[in-house]
Amino acid sequence: MRPLGPLLLGSLLLGSLLLGSLLLASLLVACGAQPQPGPPAQPSPSTPEATPSGRADTPTPAAPEAVDDSVTAERRARRRVRPGVVRVIGVPDGVRTTLGDRSFTDQISVPPGRHVLTGTRDDRLVVRLDVEVESGGEAVLDLSSVPASDTDGDVAGVPLVDPTLDWLTEQQAKDGSFHAEGFDDVDTTGLVLLSLFGAGETHNAGAFKAPVRNALRFLRSRQDDEGAFASGPRWVHDHAVATLAMTEAYGVTGSRLFKDRAQRAVDALERTRIRGLGWRAGDGGSIDIETTVWATMAFRSARYAELVVSDEDWRDTGLLVRRLADVGNPSVSPRHVAMLTFALCLTSEGEPPDDPLVVAGVERMLAESLTHDATFDPMYAHFATLALFQHGGRAWKDWNRLVKAAVVDHYGSAQLVTDPDATLPSAAVRAEGRLRTWTWTTLVQEVYYRNARVFGCRR
Repeated sequence: MRPLGPLLLGSLLLGSLLLGSLLLASLLVACGAQPQPGPPAQPSPSTPEATPSGRADTPTPAAPEAVDDSVTAERRARRRVRPGVVRVIGVPDGVRTTLGDRSFTDQISVPPGRHVLTGTRDDRLVVRLDVEVESGGEAVLDLSSVPASDTDGDVAGVPLVDPTLDWLTEQQAKDGSFHAEGFDDVDTTGLVLLSLFGAGETHNAGAFKAPVRNALRFLRSRQDDEGAFASGPRWVHDHAVATLAMTEAYGVTGSRLFKDRAQRAVDALERTRIRGLGWRAGDGGSIDIETTVWATMAFRSARYAELVVSDEDWRDTGLLVRRLADVGNPSVSPRHVAMLTFALCLTSEGEPPDDPLVVAGVERMLAESLTHDATFDPMYAHFATLALFQHGGRAWKDWNRLVKAAVVDHYGSAQLVTDPDATLPSAAVRAEGRLRTWTWTTLVQEVYYRNARVFGCRR
């Protein structure tokens, strides 16, 4: 064999070195080391970018999708939510308390949020209260002001499905309105809504939720861009009644469907006020007591529902009511005495029994008395009952006996309500008409358990 030449020997040696280098590089990669980089290459979608140390890391699994901080916080909050407790005290004998569809006696565990407590006696609704329960908290409701029995002379409450409400809702027009001769449909529809709310009905709960929903839809259809509901000669008066209905719709349900509508209605009502004097019924004329009282009620309801009525506007309302409240003047009609006395109760800085003007109004109403005969005025009966209930004391007990005889025992008769041939006994009843008369008498029977819910009154 011929000996290998120098050139061939060098080639073999160089090849061995290159092979060894490749094997060493492979070994280093397998062990996690990286070869020294050459000139930097432009990254491509499939090529991992260089790290600050200059190494090209191997691809890593994709990071999990970022979680919205608000969602995380909400989940944590839900984990921290604990049931609350509603407890009742002072429950009179015979009153059955219910929260939602669950009956209970002393206390009940509920999830946090807003709930509605009802109390019934002999299938008649005697109390309905909204209650807010915090996580892990306790809400205590004192029901001692609910009449212990009918023998106390207290209004007996309205049935859960009252024949009057059955009849009233049957009178509803296809557009959701209620009509009474001589009155704007906005006014009458607002009045009927108040009686339905007082019986515990809302747009999404109760036996009459469809009529409530349709009536509210009618009012919304009549509200203009400025927030006003009415446009007739007494449009401010009619708008004030509808505003109270809309603020109450929001106050008892908390539904966003009504919040903006109610606030715009309140704002429109404020723009019609004559500062320091009151409200006219329409665009002209003098200050109207009835419109002023309805506006005062709407403002009080709005404040209680946490809508915007400034402290300055509310103070001015109280001052103008006092200027108008000449309740001892015999020339002021009993109806206006009752309305002004109740407005004084709503705006009084102290307790109503201590207000001399309230006391004067109460004495005047007790002197006028209340009967179901030719002198009966259903609107007077309603506002006098509102005022005397708020005043309380012996005067309320005396008045309640009159209400039971004149309203509950007489106008509470289902036959009298539904019989089209029944005689309407007084000029005031004939002027109001059958539909409005039975709306007023229903409101009378609802007075003593709806005041706190609508106006935040002490009773």
